[in-house]
Amino acid sequence: MNTNSFPLLLSFILLLIAGRPVYAQIDSIANQISKYQNGKSDVISKGRRLLLDKYMENDNKKVGEIIDYFDKEIEDANYITLYPIERIFLYYSLRDYRNILQSMLQYDSSYFVGFNKKIRPAPDDLYKKLVEQSREKLTVLNLDIELSDLSNDEKDFLKLNLKNSLWSKYDNFILQDTLNSNADTFLKKYPQSRYYKIVRKDIRYVIKPSGGFGVEFFSGYGFFTGQLANQFNNNVPLGVAFDIYFKKIGFCLRDYIGFSSTLRSIQFTNVIWVKGDQVRVFLPELSIGYVTIDNKQFRITPFAGIASTDISPTSNDQQKKPGYDKIDLKWTMTYTFGISTDFKLGKSRNAIVRNGTQSSYFFLRIRYACNLPQFNCKYSGFGGVMHNITIGIGSLGRRLKRDL
Repeated sequence: MNTNSFPLLLSFILLLIAGRPVYAQIDSIANQISKYQNGKSDVISKGRRLLLDKYMENDNKKVGEIIDYFDKEIEDANYITLYPIERIFLYYSLRDYRNILQSMLQYDSSYFVGFNKKIRPAPDDLYKKLVEQSREKLTVLNLDIELSDLSNDEKDFLKLNLKNSLWSKYDNFILQDTLNSNADTFLKKYPQSRYYKIVRKDIRYVIKPSGGFGVEFFSGYGFFTGQLANQFNNNVPLGVAFDIYFKKIGFCLRDYIGFSSTLRSIQFTNVIWVKGDQVRVFLPELSIGYVTIDNKQFRITPFAGIASTDISPTSNDQQKKPGYDKIDLKWTMTYTFGISTDFKLGKSRNAIVRNGTQSSYFFLRIRYACNLPQFNCKYSGFGGVMHNITIGIGSLGRRLKRDL
């Protein structure tokens, strides 16, 4: 052997000798992992599989023994064996109603703070099968509850809670409207029940509109009666309206500009308003309405309020025709009332209602108003009423809040 290669060979041998403990340690860890079977996570997974098999076999005795073993020997401050909803379904199957009632009273925000820090079970089919079987056996489970020796409010609560546990947003097996109706019945029937707050807070889920804002652009037809009908032609309006809603009460700020003409020549002091000249009818309005019907198709709102009416020549005529600046049925108090119907056309994104859950839609609005201007208090020969029917297009956005 070449004496120059001897140091290199010696270094290689020493490296192999030094590396053996490292490889031996890695091999030992690999063996431990492959043979590891007795940790809590493994016991929980096997226990849940055994629990599912015995549940599907209707072996309630063995199911109860496994739950008892989980509670006494396995579950602790670090590990979860069963999720709360899984326990509820299992207790229904075992007719262990006292445990359900006690559990429902203790589940609050502080409970779930600690719960969320624990190690969860590995994914499996236990919850899925519990839901499937509970749905299939719902009639039997309700009958078992009814035949128990519990009080009436406990029985009704257990039935309601079972329905709520089976509710899912992904199907219509249990409708939220049904839950709400049943919850309202319970709350009315048992106002002093220990479970009143649970039903109100965790089962009943009713969303109601609160504040909101709408805008409308409209046109239509306005016609006079009485002495006004002898002086002016009917008018065609253009206008805009802004609505502000608080629950079912709505405030409407409306600007109506009607385009008309004189029906005959009208004497104003030393000036004659010539027949056929253009007329502008201004009718700013503030009204308050109350929503009486509101469903998916339409909403109906009767209203009443105050306005002010001005009937005058156009600004162009007032500037160009001598004396026309003196012609004016000036702003006078006007009482208004009527009914508004919105036909809902589809969802919209109302820019003014930005934050939070909201109900927004476009609408086609048909509105009838009867306006009673008090011209006869100031001007002789101008008594009468103005009716108008308008058709508008707009959008309404309302915040939604849970009714608690």
